[in-house]
Amino acid sequence: MEITVRLHHVPVRFTSPDASVTRHIAQIFQPSITDRQSVGLEVTIHRVLESPPSPEGTPILEEAGRLACFLDGGRLVAHFGPWGQLHIDLEHGRYTAYLTPPALDDPNILEDMLRIGLAPLLRRRGLFTIHAFAAARHGQAVLLVGGMGAGKTTTGISLLRAGWSLLSNDSPLLCGEGDRLTLIAYPGLLSAHGDSLAWFPELAAVLHAPPRGHGHAARKRTFSAEQVYPHVWTASARPTAVCFPEVVPGLLASHLEPVSAAQALVTLIPQSIEDWDRPLIGQHLDLLGRLVEAAPAYRLCLAPDVARLPGLLARLTDLPTRDR
Repeated sequence: MEITVRLHHVPVRFTSPDASVTRHIAQIFQPSITDRQSVGLEVTIHRVLESPPSPEGTPILEEAGRLACFLDGGRLVAHFGPWGQLHIDLEHGRYTAYLTPPALDDPNILEDMLRIGLAPLLRRRGLFTIHAFAAARHGQAVLLVGGMGAGKTTTGISLLRAGWSLLSNDSPLLCGEGDRLTLIAYPGLLSAHGDSLAWFPELAAVLHAPPRGHGHAARKRTFSAEQVYPHVWTASARPTAVCFPEVVPGLLASHLEPVSAAQALVTLIPQSIEDWDRPLIGQHLDLLGRLVEAAPAYRLCLAPDVARLPGLLARLTDLPTRDR
């Protein structure tokens, strides 16, 4: 079975002999599924009982216990330990995934693996990922960039329930077309911890649903944004601000503090650039530089006043931006 999704100008065809696998893919990429059968990137997914053995040699990238990457010419192997392995053909725009049941049954792990495989292929087609929550209002997008526990997801959900549109919960795509910067939607499910979900009454059923996943992911709840906030997705928007949320204990009112373009760039680089992919680093860095020059950056200091956040951030969508 196969499913084709469209990420801006790039069609991606997912194929698997296992119908349950394509159902998982359809759930994740539902907002971008297309009937058009044109082929850009190709992803083939196999369900396997055990992960293939790790390649020999020294990895170019290693995250202990989670990921090891091995590069041989134009071929990249991403080994995810017990969850599976990706064989990525950088030159021809395709990869084959060998995924075990724990990976296929855990939406968070599956999304991460699919994104890690697609990211270098999308870069070669002018679409560059940023690790951020991205929401838009009147065609103007705000990026929320932060690590675990920073308040990124809670802030993002507060915007969606206030009528903002969703571009991505984790990995929007940055595209530079001439002098114009555009953020492109990258679909996925929303995942949040119980303390985040508890702020939003409409998410009570999600909060009390049985957990899925393994390890840290099992402490999160995963759900489709579209099922809670109908018609929430938008295809693209212009970046108007970059915010770095941070929960500040004892703070009474959330507020914004300006951040210099230089400091914003320094913070964005590790959230965006994969230093093993040297041929694309220059282009990616240039786009990030244009982003921080065009979209003002702020430290978003968070207090327990979640209902005020949409109004606070709405001011940013009224600011002028410059083409870069």
